[in-house]
Order: sequence, then C-alpha cells, then structure tokens
Amino acid sequence: DLTGITIPEGVAIIDAEAFAKCYNLTSVTIPESVTTIGDNAFAYCSRLTNITIPESVTAIGTKAFANCSQLQEITIPGSVTVIKSETFTNCSSLHTINIELGVTTIEINAFNGCKALGTISIPESVTDINYDAFTGCVNLPTYDGIRYADTYLIGVTDKNITQLRIKEGTRLIRAHAFDNCDYIKNVNLPNSVTSIGDYAFADCDKLEDIYIPEGV
Repeated sequence: DLTGITIPEGVAIIDAEAFAKCYNLTSVTIPESVTTIGDNAFAYCSRLTNITIPESVTAIGTKAFANCSQLQEITIPGSVTVIKSETFTNCSSLHTINIELGVTTIEINAFNGCKALGTISIPESVTDINYDAFTGCVNLPTYDGIRYADTYLIGVTDKNITQLRIKEGTRLIRAHAFDNCDYIKNVNLPNSVTSIGDYAFADCDKLEDIYIPEGV
C-alpha cells in the first residue's frame, strides 16, 4: 500500500528490488547523494507516472523500471553512460525520453514494448545501440517508409520500398535494418551517417548501387 517515498539525503544506493512490485507507489524523491539504482529497483511499480533521476546517478541496473506501465516521461542524465538491458521494457505509457550527452550505450531491449514512445533525443555521445533496443516501439515516427528513433534508423515499415530516402541528420543505421528488403535497388546515405550495423543490407538481392559517405 506504499504510495510515496522520499529517500533521505546521504543514501548512496537504491539496492536491487528495493521497491519492486510496490503497485500503488506514485511518488518517489531521489536525493543528489544517490549514485546507483539497482536491478529491478522499481520494477512493476505500475502506478508510478513520473520520476526524476538526479545527475549524481552513474549506474541504473537491468530492469530497474521494467513494467512501470504508467511512467510517461523520463530524462536519463549523461552521468549514466550505459542504459542497460530491459531498463524500461514494457513501460507502455512512456511517450517522451530525453537522453543527455554522456550516455554512450543502449543495450538489448532497453525500451522494448514502449509502444507509446513518440519522442526521443539521442545525443552524439551514443555510438552503440543494440538492434533490439527499440523492439515494439511502434509509435516512433516514420519518413518515406522508414522508422527512426531521433538520429537512429531502426528499419523499414514498407518492405516493398525500391529507393531509400534516408533523412538528413541520420547518424546510426541499425543492424538488420534492411535485411530481406527484396525490392531495394538504390541507396544514397546522407553524409551524417557514421555507422552501419551488422547485416544491415543482408539478402537485398536487387541492390544495384549504394553510396557510403566518408564519415562512416
């Protein structure tokens, strides 16, 4: 029946499963002294709508906010270099994510099942995104039949596409992004692209020409 918690200044670690399955928890205040949020720390807090992660936090554990189905918006400070696997999996109401400069890695299924997600900012410091990081994020925007998470190209929504018109500003192309797209003939990557994932064009057997910019 716990509905709110104010963690006192001086606490450094919120341990694994500390508040897991506190189904009625709606309010959490985390002080600047906290550096670590453990695995499953707030998992299944299904009424938690908002939480502020202070810049003192350097590590957020696996599944720390998994299945927080009413969580709507989150800012991940740049002090957290790695967004670990399944950290926000099945946060089905999460519509806005702000990732600050300093984060470098987004691991597997980090945002899996965040079906309301429509707005996300990914800074240039992020260079490694697992290809399943955004599985099930069906509300992310599409342009010319291609789905994006900010500057990260996830893949095509139209498998019959013949010519890829990748939007300017795209930096990273997901592994397997275009595999088995049997109709693609021409690819012209914008100069902003720096990384192409594994198997990105696997089995594109109609592919005739591709331009890869010098920045890759």
